Amino acid sequence: MIKRVLDERFDKAKKADYKVILSDNLFGEHTLINEKGKSHQVTLWDFETKTGYINNIDWKTNKLCTTKHILYLFNYILFYIFFFFSIINKYIISSPLS
Repeated sequence: MIKRVLDERFDKAKKADYKVILSDNLFGEHTLINEKGKSHQVTLWDFETKTGYINNIDWKTNKLCTTKHILYLFNYILFYIFFFFSIINKYIISSPLS
């Protein structure tokens, strides 16, 4: 049952369209703004289990330590880290000493 619920939240996270304002600290308070303009403060805890904190009713009642907002933010950050490193890797010039 937990897997089904997590899969549902992951599917909702993939379909969501949030504006993201990242904190200056990876584990700091990030801001997600939904389609209706409501903002949520999200704190990430663990990249392996994709858990974190958000002050909303779903997080308080589901006992999973994750929501679609948290999953969205993890996917957003992981995508941009991958994108950043693929761009950097593309333009790295080999050292003349190597």
